[in-house]
Formats: sequence, C-alpha cells, structure tokens
Amino acid sequence: MTFKYVPILRNLTAEREALKYQKTSAKIMPLIELVSDKPRENSKLDFKTFSKQLFNDISTPFFVDIPMYIKLSKRTKSSVTEFLDPIYQNQIKRCNYLNLLSNICPGRLVPVISYNPNIPYTKKLIVDQVKLLRANYKKLAFRIFAPYNNSIIDELKTVLKPQDIILLDIFQQKHNSTSLLRIYPEINTLKNTFGCTTVILHSALPDKLPNTKLQDNKIIQDASTNLITSYNSQKYKFDAFGDFAGIKVSNLENIPVSSPAYIHYCALSNNYIGFKGLYRKVRSFETMVLPKYTFSSYWSSIPKKHKNSCYGCTLIERMLSGKVKINYAPRWKTLTICHYIKSMDEVL
Repeated sequence: MTFKYVPILRNLTAEREALKYQKTSAKIMPLIELVSDKPRENSKLDFKTFSKQLFNDISTPFFVDIPMYIKLSKRTKSSVTEFLDPIYQNQIKRCNYLNLLSNICPGRLVPVISYNPNIPYTKKLIVDQVKLLRANYKKLAFRIFAPYNNSIIDELKTVLKPQDIILLDIFQQKHNSTSLLRIYPEINTLKNTFGCTTVILHSALPDKLPNTKLQDNKIIQDASTNLITSYNSQKYKFDAFGDFAGIKVSNLENIPVSSPAYIHYCALSNNYIGFKGLYRKVRSFETMVLPKYTFSSYWSSIPKKHKNSCYGCTLIERMLSGKVKINYAPRWKTLTICHYIKSMDEVL
C-alpha cells in the first residue's frame, strides 16, 4: 500500500462536499464514518443509494466504518441516534450494513471491523465480524482503541491477513505517553508477523477548545501535529497516520448556532492558527473571520500552485469575489478539510 494519510470524515454535508471536490493522490486514503443512513431528515434515499452517491465521488481506495465510539445522549442528533442506537444494541448488525455496500466499489472499499470502546469488550466480536465480512471483502481493516483488552490482540492473531490494515486509535491521548509507547511494539510485532499495514489515528485538535478562546493569528498551542513528521520513525514505526482533517471532532449533538471561527493549518511551520468572530454572530464570518485570515501572512504565504489545486482555497477566493455565500458554517468546515488534505498530499 502506498497511502500515508487517512483523513477521518463523516457522511455529513461539509465532509461530503470535501470528498466530492478535493482531488487527491494515492497518498490519501479516507476513512468515512457512516453516522446516518440518509443525507437529510426528510430524505427518501435508502442507505445503499445514499452511500453509493457518496462513494462514487471518490476515485481512490477508502475505508468505511460505522463508528461505535460516539457516546449517544438525549442531545445527539435524532438522525444519528436512529441509525447508530440499534447497532449499539447489537454490534454485529454493523456487518449487515457493510455487506450491503460490497458491490458498490469492489476492490476500493475497505470495511472497518470495530467495537464499542466505552463498554466491556464482547469476546469473539472481532472474529464474528470477520466471518461475516471476509467472504465479500478480501481486504479488511481493524480499528482498535488504546488502551485495549488483551483478548483483542489474541483475536487479531487468528484472523489477520497480509492485505489487512490495523487502525490504532489513540483519540486525544499524547502519542508519546509512556502507556502508549508500551503498546506500539505490540502493534509492530503484528505487522512483522502477518505482513499487514498499520495506521495510527488521533484527534489533533482538542474537542473542548471553544472557538471563542482562539487567539487571532496565533498558534494553537494545545494542538498536536508531531505525528505528521514522526508516525513512521523508529520510535513509532507506523505505515500511515490519520486525523480529522483539520477540524475538531464533533459529538454530533444538537447545539445552538456556533461561534464563527476558522482554524488554518500552516504547512510551512506545521502548526494550527486560529481566527475567530463574535460569539454566536454568524455574520462575523464575513465581517471578521474572512478579512482577518485573508489579510494575514498565512494566506499570502500559501503557494499559488497549492491555491490552484485546493478546493478550500478556491472557496476563499470565491468568497472574496462575492460568488459564494460567506456566512455559512458548513462551507468553512469544507474549506478547512480541503486545505488540510491538500497540504498532507503535498508534505508527505
């Protein structure tokens, strides 16, 4: 496998837009999290048709996961709860959905086997999923969460094939923590024994970082960017790394209007830079966020070659020329993702 970066994207409006319009090389292999079975609350599309429309926009191989790490609550969006809750009640159901997709993009779609890390692991859950999926998919991915139960590694040893991929998800833990440094050799041993590919996933931006706390034109000190340059070092020895493509991971709750902000990834310094508007004032995307960013050295220092092939930068240019609506939060999310993915495509 030649991929080096795995952007974790959900099948939501902004992410779907990014997948559709941002072209990538073979270095990028998206991980698409299916968190709903329809694009909108009132949509008549069924799960398979909705997924097919999304996948047809992707030209490279990609992973598909039905995530079970998301903590559902009364505040969770109803479309998410309606789709995920029955799967949480019977985790093996996720395979029924994944098998429905097996003939859509044969050879390119890699299903993800996983489990709910928020409850005790059910023994043989990984083995049982392999039995249901291996007949339809030659290549499987296994998403495991650190810290993990030893029985998970024992089960992996019985089912791994050379073409498979291990996705080690460390969430927001520091990748160089002592507890994780003890885990990496175990994952590397699996790679050496079975010839599989290994990927480390994490959330680079703290999910509890409020937009109102960003400092304009300043580096976000709590962000983690070191894996971009060290994932394959002798210390870690992973084949690729992944994150949420420049955005904070959402818990998918119904929330009031969010406060406008933009988090820019600067490839030159390998840092995240913040720009903010006013608390819950959507129009401040136009009056504050856009001018602050486009008059900054970070915007002017982006090479023309990048801007010409980055859908996110194209959206900024179109905002400046009045061709697209500025005060629309999902559009800012889309351009954030596109710029970040394009940057990874260039630096890796």
